[in-house]
Amino acid sequence: MKRKKIKVILFPDMQVLDVVGPVAVFEAADRALPNGLGYDIEFIAAKVGLTTTSGCISLQSHKAFADIDLADVDTILVPGGSKGTPKAMGDIGLRRIISQANSRGVRIASVCTGSFILAEAGILEGRKCTTHWSEIQRFVTMFPKIKVLKDVVYHTEGHIWTSAGVATGMDMTLAMLSEDHGQSFALEIARDLVLYIARCGDVGQISEFVANQSSIDEKINALIIKIKTSPNGRYDITTMAEQCNMSPRNFSRKFKDIYGKTPAAMVREIRVARAEFHMKDERIDLKRIAQMTGFSSADVMQQAVKAVRQNRCPKP
Repeated sequence: MKRKKIKVILFPDMQVLDVVGPVAVFEAADRALPNGLGYDIEFIAAKVGLTTTSGCISLQSHKAFADIDLADVDTILVPGGSKGTPKAMGDIGLRRIISQANSRGVRIASVCTGSFILAEAGILEGRKCTTHWSEIQRFVTMFPKIKVLKDVVYHTEGHIWTSAGVATGMDMTLAMLSEDHGQSFALEIARDLVLYIARCGDVGQISEFVANQSSIDEKINALIIKIKTSPNGRYDITTMAEQCNMSPRNFSRKFKDIYGKTPAAMVREIRVARAEFHMKDERIDLKRIAQMTGFSSADVMQQAVKAVRQNRCPKP
């Protein structure tokens, strides 16, 4: 593994907490990780300089969109903000960098109305997403072909993450830490920041729903985290259902209701994502990567990677 490069989008009148919340989580993780790991964070905007937020705070961008090389970027974070989002949606340079990042399979994460920017860039077609509860109807009106989830605090499909806004951006970032470095590490960072890591993505945005989070959802969420941290484990439908204390039929139905895909499809996507990460390191041979990520052979792994990539970027 290596240090991950995070690019944070800035635009005028963005919501400042959409930026500083996730950045605080990444910075806490960086302090806790060995020198060779961690996160390098860089603010990028249409031009270098101070960018105003919707409040009284301005943030300094480090580079302009036009100067960014996406070859070694791991994550792009797109904030929201009801005041600044409409104009940001019309920024050609911003839409271009999001589209290019999507074609490379870079992890792209939006906070709050940042999902509108992702939709305008054309990367949410055929996917589900979420946004702030007060903006859902407007999203549906503007993007009728994209399914927006109402009762989740964040949602992930492959390399694209969307969150409901403001504080939920921190929930989403903790989930990213879990994907990158395991659940135990994410718990450590949550404790350091006095955050509530038990809030998984698929719970309601309104507090009374969060308070009544079901034990079934918690068990399935714990299973997903286990798959992400140990992708080479055994994850047939019977084994996964047993871990959630459910029958295979009920588990499959509940899982698809929550994630919009079968358990097998989720396992494959997670394994492919981890395989793609390791394949960047030319020192590791494909056979070893296949073993590490749960594929029966290097050929099977490469076929799965190809299929998932084609699904991300379908031919016109």
